[in-house]
Amino acid sequence: MRQRRGRSTRDLFNAKFVLLTKNGLLAQLTRRKCVELGVASPSSIPPVVHRRVFSTSIWLRTGLGAGNLEIPKRLLLASCEQVLAIRPGVVNAVRQITQQLGDEAKIRQLDLLVSRDRSAQMLMDKTLGAASVPNADNISELFNEMLHPYLEEERRQHKSTLNEERQRALERSAKDHEKIRTEAGARQSLEEELCQQRREDFTAHKSLCRDVSIILRRQQRTKKAVAWLGALILAIMTFLPLPDYIEPKWAFRLAGLIATIMMTYLTITGNSLLHLGISKEKALKELKRQARKRALDQKLERHDVVWEGDSFTLANNRAKEHTTLF
Repeated sequence: MRQRRGRSTRDLFNAKFVLLTKNGLLAQLTRRKCVELGVASPSSIPPVVHRRVFSTSIWLRTGLGAGNLEIPKRLLLASCEQVLAIRPGVVNAVRQITQQLGDEAKIRQLDLLVSRDRSAQMLMDKTLGAASVPNADNISELFNEMLHPYLEEERRQHKSTLNEERQRALERSAKDHEKIRTEAGARQSLEEELCQQRREDFTAHKSLCRDVSIILRRQQRTKKAVAWLGALILAIMTFLPLPDYIEPKWAFRLAGLIATIMMTYLTITGNSLLHLGISKEKALKELKRQARKRALDQKLERHDVVWEGDSFTLANNRAKEHTTLF
């Protein structure tokens, strides 16, 4: 590298200085280290070159003549094929070293890898077809290099499968979120409709209670009017002068006196001949009867209705509403 003075080239014959070796592993490690350190690019000629590569380059360059320096692709492919051709000597050397290590798992793994074209080509590439390259020190690295294509393929397949699973998961998640949003929207719409229906029912029940209160108050006023009319008739029969055509006068006065005595007795004892109050049972009975007429009897059961003596109290489970006339 000092002799090159930092100059790099992709042409072996313009590299100025190279170190020839028959140790393929040394050439590979040197190339890798130079690339890692940044002193050479992956496509440039490394400082250490295997003599087989150098011989092939010289043969390809000089064998074509000085007038044609272009290397045909068929010759390049033939050279690569020759280098990567599986040589039993290399495989046997690797197997022998593995057996010496006494690792049965490695032996089975080697038999499996050699049967695969990519692993066998990787072995030939790293050893350059030389049976002297494999040794106990670099056997682990050779195994790793032979496994590398399949590990890379497994990683790619795993990454592809993982990406597909992630994509499917995202699609399922998007569908689930869309379904949740749709269900939430439908649920909210149903809740709004239910609340609206409840408000309408509550309004209808308020109107029902108000109308029933009017009916009950009207009946109560009618009873009071009848009571006042009866009292007036009794007063006339008992104390006021009767017309001449009413005979016998003593009989009418006696009947009025008896009625007056009875009313006085009932009043003193706390009883009454004509009940003017509105009982709870009567009010609820009238309410249910009017609810059946309006087809509200089933919905009326959803609310608590209480008769307060002159008005209804209607509970809506959240707040109480009062309907009263007076």
